[in-house]
Amino acid sequence: MKRILNIYLVTILWISSFACTKQVENADLVVAQNMIQDKTWYLDYYINGSQQKTYTGQATYFINFLKNLTTKDSDGVTGTYSFSVNNNNLLVHVMGKTNASANAEYFYTVESIGQKYMVMSVIINGTTIKYYYSSRD
Repeated sequence: MKRILNIYLVTILWISSFACTKQVENADLVVAQNMIQDKTWYLDYYINGSQQKTYTGQATYFINFLKNLTTKDSDGVTGTYSFSVNNNNLLVHVMGKTNASANAEYFYTVESIGQKYMVMSVIINGTTIKYYYSSRD
């Protein structure tokens, strides 16, 4: 009887460990989405290869990721976006149009995210560009 009880207990613990893992991974994605959405993210600076351009304290580029999965930025790009996870990296896929109706599509990798700061990177023509944003909410 004791052996059956031990087998039962080990089986329950083993099954529950898999269920918890999936919930945690999903929770991490949901938390990251909630930190990004419904804020205005202002570009403080970016690094393109070895060059850095600073905008801190200036009226500058901004981007909004709204909860209804639409986006707009100060350059006039409007469209939709989606989140995904690849190799434990949070990706933001933006599909939009410019003011001149040209397609604008980007795949950003979220390098880090906090309540008021976010770092995203994108690869353009083989060069990684890192964007450093802050929210002023």
